[in-house]
Amino acid sequence: MVFPNMRTHLSCALLALAAAAQAALPTSGLPSGDYPIAAHISAESFAATKLGKALELASASDAEEAATLRKIKERLGLDLNKDVRDITLQAAPAKGGDARAYFSGLLRGRFDKSKIEGFAASRKVPHKTIAGLKAWEGDRLLKALTDDTEPDNSKSDGEFYVVVLDGSTLVLADEPLLDSAVAAAKANLPWKHAGLAEAVSKASNAWLVIAADIQAVEKLNAANDPEAAPSGAKTGNIGLGEDAKNVQIRVNADFISEAKAKDSLAQLQGLLGFAQLGLMPNAEDSPEDAKNKRDLLLLVQGLKVDGSGNKLSISLDYPVEKAVEALLKAVAEAKAAEAAPKGK
Repeated sequence: MVFPNMRTHLSCALLALAAAAQAALPTSGLPSGDYPIAAHISAESFAATKLGKALELASASDAEEAATLRKIKERLGLDLNKDVRDITLQAAPAKGGDARAYFSGLLRGRFDKSKIEGFAASRKVPHKTIAGLKAWEGDRLLKALTDDTEPDNSKSDGEFYVVVLDGSTLVLADEPLLDSAVAAAKANLPWKHAGLAEAVSKASNAWLVIAADIQAVEKLNAANDPEAAPSGAKTGNIGLGEDAKNVQIRVNADFISEAKAKDSLAQLQGLLGFAQLGLMPNAEDSPEDAKNKRDLLLLVQGLKVDGSGNKLSISLDYPVEKAVEALLKAVAEAKAAEAAPKGK
């Protein structure tokens, strides 16, 4: 799958924790059509959640991360804690049987076009011109942000590009989708993705939504793994959000038949039953193990699966305090692992 720095872009969006009202899906500026894969992250919505605020506090104590954020602000005029609103990505399989997917998308917020392009030019980041706009090689731009060595201008595999459309929009695109992505953004073409719209409607204050044409994705995976068996699902979407008490996860899937949906429902219900049995208290458990089991049991018990016709849904309402506790524990363990001497 081609988009070597997708995780970087997603991380940037999650770091943009500006406390504000929920940001809706874009209604324009992206190539039209229900692309096989699409995702939307609202930094603004995430910032307003208890989970988002906890992550902000945890991140503030990370000296290395703080130094990186300062460097980005100095070089691009971009404050990731205030200036990024949301990111929307969509992907399509490569044509001609090539077992890859290409991404394009929009990053919305407040951007200093002249400063970003001035920095890119000063570091000799390669670019080309698309419809009168400079498209900067994304790998080189990201490297220049965090690396003070001389620029490496060798061509990378699977190049993606960053285009500063104006003071509120950046276009991100792999090379094969670059022209169409820039054209749609410049023309501000109307846009709607049915799968993402459904996901947003299912979770309270959704801050992350993902939609997929599962058959198309499985076909792409089959090119790499011919033995992979199809799931029987046609389309699906996931929404993550938070209400006053709970973190919410909503999963919806359409299957090729009612029989396939019923089979999947029965399998999921069986797995949940076995999971609950495995999390029952044991006299030999340590206090920490016992607590972890109770928390996991609460999560499993909060999972609800349901089906109707060829549709299947999974929902989870998990106490936000427990989710925050788990997040902070995971962050602390990750920091401890990074600080531990290597090889031990």
